[in-house]
This record gives sequence, C-alpha cells and structure tokens, in this order.
Amino acid sequence: MIQAGLEGALAVGDPATALEWAELTRTEVTRDTLVAAVDTETDLTVSRRRAPRGPVLGRLFDTLGDRAFVHFTRAGDQAVALVAVAGRVRTAFLGPLPPLRRLLARMRHECEAVPVDGSAPALATVDEALVGPVLPLTGGRPLVVTGVPYLDDPPWGLLPSLRGRPVTVVAGARSWARRHPPRGGRVLLAAAAEPAGAGAEVRALAGIHPGSRVLERARRDQVLAALTDTDLAHLAGHGHAGERSALSSRVELSDGPLSARDLLRVPAPAALVTLATCWGGRGFLTRSPGGFAGTLLALGTRTVVASPLPVSDERTGAAMRLFHRALAGGGDVSEAVADHLGHVGFCCYVG
Repeated sequence: MIQAGLEGALAVGDPATALEWAELTRTEVTRDTLVAAVDTETDLTVSRRRAPRGPVLGRLFDTLGDRAFVHFTRAGDQAVALVAVAGRVRTAFLGPLPPLRRLLARMRHECEAVPVDGSAPALATVDEALVGPVLPLTGGRPLVVTGVPYLDDPPWGLLPSLRGRPVTVVAGARSWARRHPPRGGRVLLAAAAEPAGAGAEVRALAGIHPGSRVLERARRDQVLAALTDTDLAHLAGHGHAGERSALSSRVELSDGPLSARDLLRVPAPAALVTLATCWGGRGFLTRSPGGFAGTLLALGTRTVVASPLPVSDERTGAAMRLFHRALAGGGDVSEAVADHLGHVGFCCYVG
C-alpha cells in the first residue's frame, strides 16, 4: 500500500506527498525492539512495528536550515530521488534501477579490493548516475541523505562531486528532525592490541583531548562499562561486518570481539562515537538494525562516525588526528568528516 501511494503521488506530479509515503517505509529500531528480538530470537525485519505517524515535512523543513534532504527510493523499476530544499520537494529521476544496482555493486567491489584512496573507476560512474541528477536541485548545500537498500551503503565522501561537502546519513527524515547536537566533555579513547597503529592513535588523540580516559589494549568489559560514562568515545581496532546478522557486526578488542549484540548491555552509550575500524558503517541503510553504527544509534548514541568499507590503518590514524582537532575546536561533526575523513571512506551517521 505504501509503495502504491508513493508511486501514485509521483504519477500525478506530487513529490511532497510521495516523500511522506517514502518516509513511511522507514521503520525505527529502538532498544526495546532490539531486546525483544534478541530475547525471542525473532527476525528484526519482521519484529518491528510501524506506529501511525503524522506528516514529517513541516518538522523537516524547520530543522534543515541551509541543508538539502535527499531520499533515494524507487517507483516500479525506476530509481528516484526526492529532494527537499528551501520549503519545496522536487523529483530527480535516476533511470532504471537494475543498471544502477550493478554500478553500485561494481563500485563496492572495487573499493573493497584495494585500500580506500578514491581511485576506484566506478566511483565517478556512480557519482554521475546517482548524484549527478540530484545536484542541480540542491546546489552547493550540505546534504542529509537516506534511502532504500539498493544504495548499499556508499562511501559518500569518496564520490567526486561530494568530496569536501558535508553529508549526513540518516535513518529517515524523522531521525534528522529530532536530532540533538552531541554534547562534549568526557572523552573515552580505547584501542585494541591490533592493528599496530591503534595504540599510537589513541595516545596522539589524548594530546588533543586533555583529561580523556585512555584504554590501550582495551578489553570488552572495560569498554562496555566506560561507554556509559562518557560523551565522546573513540574505538580503534579491527572491525568486521556481521556475516549472519547485523548484530554480529563487531570490533576486535584485546580479549576478543565486542559485538553489536554486546552493546545491549550499555544503559546509555556515548553521544558521539567514532569507529576507527573497517566496516563500522556497513549495513546502516541495508540491514536491520544497521550494523554496529545502527545499533549504537538505536541504543541512544546521537552521532556515529564510521566507514562502510575496509580502511587503511596509516591513513586513518593521520585523518583521525585532524578530525579530532576540528572537534576539539568546536567544529560541526559532518563538516569535520567532510574536511578530514570523507576522502578515506568515513561517513557521518545520525539515528
């Protein structure tokens, strides 16, 4: 019914109503639904319930400011972007969906085959097909984006036309409209024994955040306990996407893996979490509850900075130092990601 409503609104030239329908496809995962699904071993894709909700556009426009909101969706076998900017919603038609899916799959394969450096040939092709039709409607504004799973969690900051542009990836318009800026203050810097640069990375960041709590060779129990008593948490270690489920996404710590499922033991995780790991953002738009980043956001974290791709230890460490200096200077998270982390594959996620 929702898809029919979306396509019907597009057919009569009413993209604003189409966007309202598109937002109804966005289901939200909360702590309660996560706990219930884990306790009953229920598939999250069928356990969530869409509560009746009113229109979202008014609140969205109230909170967008100078940004543009882009919801990537589909109408039949066509890919479509619904663009909300300056009080108006317009439609960008992206063409047939199957070829776009193939382009996105090729881009992911290329980006996973070599260290992230922005040289994958498919990045430019995807940029032209996915983003090119949208930019005439957004101008140079920062973007807030969401969409259906065909997007396959792209590394937005690596796309040529978006390099240096703030891009925030959200679960939906409602999550953006109710967002709260991450608070500052207490800082946790935790590193696993591997990779080799993780310990050096958190020691360097401790110089940027005086008074921070530093955990080298961090253990799972230490990190789980400390995540509640902090405002900004930085985790450095090897990361893995969940093979069987999004809740098996994990970060390897010194005594074993810290999984997304383990995060359910944290009463209230840090407001801002940066994941200096591979795959930390994988699954945000494609799997429920959104992999490691999505689980943190469902549990109360406000913003997660993570990569949906494998990352380079050396390049990540240097970029993270610049990013944290920008944060310590009061910079906006999405702008700091665009300036210092987007070119190595990281994204800014808001739940």
